[in-house]
This record gives sequence, C-alpha cells and structure tokens, in this order.
Amino acid sequence: MMVRILAAGAAVALWALSAASAGADVIDAVKIGRWNGGALASNGTVTQCVLASRFKGAAADARNYVVFYSVSRASGFAIAIQDPQLQLEPGRAMTVKLTLDGDEPTSFDGKAVGPNVVAFYPGDAQRLKAGLAKATAVVPEVDAVPYAYPTEGAGEIVAWLDACAARHGFADSGFEKGRAEEERKLDQ
Repeated sequence: MMVRILAAGAAVALWALSAASAGADVIDAVKIGRWNGGALASNGTVTQCVLASRFKGAAADARNYVVFYSVSRASGFAIAIQDPQLQLEPGRAMTVKLTLDGDEPTSFDGKAVGPNVVAFYPGDAQRLKAGLAKATAVVPEVDAVPYAYPTEGAGEIVAWLDACAARHGFADSGFEKGRAEEERKLDQ
C-alpha cells in the first residue's frame, strides 16, 4: 500500500494518508526498502517529495504509526509521525527529541499539524540529513513517547528526496529558504 502525504494550509503542512482523496497526483513513484513514496503534484506542479513507512512499536502498548520524510516547496525538509493514539490540538507547538544511534538527543521545534500528526522541521536540514544517511537507529520522541524505527535505506531515502526536489525545481537551497519562509509566516 502506498502511503502518501501532501502539503496544504497557509502556515503549516497538513499531512494526509491519501493523495487521491486530497486531489494530488502522484508521479515519480518510488519504493526504497519498506518505504514508499513519490512526488506529489497539484495542477501539474510538484509541491512535495515524500517517502513513508508504517511501523509497529515493540512495547506492550505497541503503537502503529507512520513515519514520513518529506521535502516541500512550502516547508523544506520535514519529518512527521502519524499515530492514531495521539490526541493533539492542531497547531500546538512542541519539542520533538531525536536520537540517532544512541547519541544524545537533539531537540527540534515540532508542531501538531493534525490531531494525530506531529511534524518537525530541522533548522539545519543538511546536517540532519547527513546524520540520517549514516544512522542505524532513529528514535524520535513526541510527548515522552519514543517512536523507534530501523533506518535501512536512509542514505537512499535522503538521496532520493534531494534528487526529487532538484528535478522539480526546489533543490537544496530551497530547503533552507522554505524553512525560513515558513518561520516568517508563523511570526506574522
């Protein structure tokens, strides 16, 4: 099953699992290991490149969740987690901690972009993408809930996102530009 997302809304990306229901066309479909994705287009213009995969936690209260890696014209590079058990107020700002390979966690500004979806936008996308490409274990933590997942293919995922964005005219410099524009909109 292809898991898809799209960017929408003036201030933040709204994540959805069905591009068809959102009216987005999927082009450049790709599968990298357990990750599925593609470039999402609206009215013929690609607005986002995304890969997603479904995971199940190992704890007794094992959560089923979806992790998204995305690059969009509006928001730049982002990681999002969709967990049906989350009950969040959309728009709520929060801190998301991310641990790569058991190192000290790094904190990022996150935002509830839906009642069960949290997205975070790293200020230094290039550094995070380089870390993800080399990592063997990634553990984002939202509201003290860890979402561990394996990173097989992370280097290919990062390379595909970069190539997809470049192919569709919002290459690397656009990642940082998009994030700066997003922050400016939030400050208004």
